[in-house]
Amino acid sequence: MTPNTQPDDSRGERTIPQSRREKMFEAEMANQQLGQLQEYLGGINKQTAEILMLKEEIDRYAKVSEGDEMLVPLAAGIFVKARAATHNGFLVNVGSGAVVPKDAAQVHAMLDRQIAELREYEGKIQEQFDTLLKRLEELQAEFASEGTARRG
Repeated sequence: MTPNTQPDDSRGERTIPQSRREKMFEAEMANQQLGQLQEYLGGINKQTAEILMLKEEIDRYAKVSEGDEMLVPLAAGIFVKARAATHNGFLVNVGSGAVVPKDAAQVHAMLDRQIAELREYEGKIQEQFDTLLKRLEELQAEFASEGTARRG
């Protein structure tokens, strides 16, 4: 019996060596983690797109004049018709139920900071993804070379 090789099983077939089982488990875990990281990246991209759309809406609303008719969203796909009152800027929830007035430039700056934070987080997740993908490719190369060595 060679090192790291299990004895024949009850049918006389060789079982998978311990080191190969460990590598197979590592590859399986890497695949699962890659899937999770892809989901995180998709979520970050979705949030970024929503913020960019919000910035466009803010620009559009900043051009509204007093008395202009507009559709105000209540929920996804549900709107009410309303007329704009005096436009003094935007009211922004800053947490704990506190709302503060901000002008379009201030809201844009706040949203730009959120996008920067998302992109920073995206970079870190992408780095983890790339590292994990590289390790998975190394494992796959090891599996391929072990398969070639057995046939050779």
